[in-house]
Amino acid sequence: MKFKALLNYTLIIGLGIVIVFVYCKSHDSLNIKATTPSGFEYTIHKKGEGREVKYGEVAYFHTIETIDDTLVSANSYLTGNLRKIPVLRPEENNQYGPIVDVLKEMHIGDSVSVVFSHAQLRMPPGSIIFDHIKYDMKLVKLRSQREFVAENDSLKAVFQNRIESIKATAPAAEALLESTRAQWVSLEKESTPGGVEYVIHETGTGPMAAPGDTLPIYFIGAFDDGEIFDNSIAAGMPFWFIYGRGGVIPAWDEVFQYIPEGSKATMYVPYNLAYGVAGSPPKIPESSDLFFYVEVGLKD
Repeated sequence: MKFKALLNYTLIIGLGIVIVFVYCKSHDSLNIKATTPSGFEYTIHKKGEGREVKYGEVAYFHTIETIDDTLVSANSYLTGNLRKIPVLRPEENNQYGPIVDVLKEMHIGDSVSVVFSHAQLRMPPGSIIFDHIKYDMKLVKLRSQREFVAENDSLKAVFQNRIESIKATAPAAEALLESTRAQWVSLEKESTPGGVEYVIHETGTGPMAAPGDTLPIYFIGAFDDGEIFDNSIAAGMPFWFIYGRGGVIPAWDEVFQYIPEGSKATMYVPYNLAYGVAGSPPKIPESSDLFFYVEVGLKD
């Protein structure tokens, strides 16, 4: 009986150990508190199997930046763009501050989180004011300064070629805007509850915008007589804004919840949903009704 009881007890303990092991592996989180030599505290969630960071190297890492526990200001996992920072010694005029202190303590594959106050990050004048910001970081790879420069030069060439290819589409987009504007009265149109009229030329396969989404929009803006006042396609660069936050004209903060990502469309915006009675001198006169041709994230 004693042997049987001991055996059962041993099995229970063993099962408990297995459950804890499986739980830890499934959550893959160590939650070890650590401190950099400069005194910045951080939490290690996962230890990687790669080597440590050396001064002078460029760290390539994923990051999710969360302001005051609610606003996600950046997420490289979504964009696919690794953040890159040279890990310099403090006496080498390190402009990146405490983030580098944490990176210097990491190994390739490490996942950590760290919380900094506004003062600790030495934010430039005029920057957004917040209480604290949390960085969830995963170190992906390391490159020498020479490798980084070579890669950067290559990316610049690719980027410039992309800009030129986008610029080349401007004449066709301008022609589509003009023909649509000229036939606007006779066209079948959709209308938002707020009163923005729009025609979708090509329907994209992406989602509709939701409040808080960051949207890249290529656009051409024209007055109701056809005169173009702005053209981001001719510049080869999109206009980025956070949807639903009031950072653009009211029409734009409404209409993209009806136009899927990847779409091409033209919209008519009455002055009260654009720049109002006052306009936006000197470019936009008072009480100006506007047309916009837009490509919603199409080229990005």
